[in-house]
Amino acid sequence: MQQYLIKIKAENLALKNTSQPGAVMFSAYLSKSVTNPNPEQVIIFDKTWVNTHSVYNSGTGIFTATVPGYYHFSRTIATHQHNVWLSLKHNGTPVTTVIGDIHHTGYYGRGSMTLILKLNTGDNVWISHTAGSADIVVGVNPPLSIFTGHLLETI
Repeated sequence: MQQYLIKIKAENLALKNTSQPGAVMFSAYLSKSVTNPNPEQVIIFDKTWVNTHSVYNSGTGIFTATVPGYYHFSRTIATHQHNVWLSLKHNGTPVTTVIGDIHHTGYYGRGSMTLILKLNTGDNVWISHTAGSADIVVGVNPPLSIFTGHLLETI
């Protein structure tokens, strides 16, 4: 029994010393509207509810992968008066575009999208305004425009 306990303690110590990424996640939102964004302007979701390991920079609007793996991202955007197109970019390359679509004048439009990306350590993901689309991304309290991501599995 004594030998078994020594073995278990050694295994526990080895597991504790194994480099594990832990929970990698963020959830950010716009606290104020972004009016007349420039083409390709990064939309900075300036406030966070969750931001483990500081993976999302609320000053630049850029997520940086801290470990290689499969990451789940989602975003919901709101607009008012005009349609707005926002692209999710991976290291500067557009991956998807979501449209905040106004169906009736004077109402808010929404657009949402979810995807999974394979990222390497140091890869960046952000949301940017798409050239030629409209003039406002709505941020109010409670939030209407949200950007969220988390690690699903390391590779």
